[in-house]
Order: sequence, then structure tokens, then C-alpha cells
Amino acid sequence: MPDFNATELSAAPISVALNALIDASVLPETTRGYLGASAVGHPCMRRIQYDWLCDPEHPARIRDVFDRGHYFEQRSHEHLIHAGFKFAPDERLRGSRHLREC
Repeated sequence: MPDFNATELSAAPISVALNALIDASVLPETTRGYLGASAVGHPCMRRIQYDWLCDPEHPARIRDVFDRGHYFEQRSHEHLIHAGFKFAPDERLRGSRHLREC
């Protein structure tokens, strides 16, 4: 009987095989031209430099998490505009992924 309460289902052979197939099928990532805000506050300066200079390779699952974050960032931006907030022109907001071409 399957144990649906197992905490390490991602380590199961079928999950590992499926994730490998998914990762092999996605296109390579494009790098961003800016340092992400989440990296700026990291206590290790070498880590920040490494992340800035090296192109990280993320599995498809992590890239999906980032995509959901970008989607909800855009939705939040739209809600704030509808609530009456004003933002700088798009050309001044180039660091925001949802406002620039990737």
C-alpha cells in the first residue's frame, strides 16, 4: 500500500526519473542583467559575487517556483495600480522581470 504521508516522496526513484526527464526537456535559462534583491542581503559577500558572476543552473521545478513568483508579482503590481498607486515609468523599472523583455 502506498504511503501518501511520506515526507521524502521526491527521493523516490520514479520522482527522480520524472524530474530528470522534465529537466532534460526544458530550454536553458537566460540570465538576468541585474542582481536580485534576495541576494543583496545575504551575509556572505563571496556568495553574492559568485551568484552575480556565474550563471546558476536551476532544475525545472525551481524555475516553475520563480515563474509563479513573477506571475504574482505582476498581479500585485496590477492590484496596486487599480487601488490608485502610481509607479515610475517602465524604463525606470528595468530591474522588474515583469516589466522588461526577457
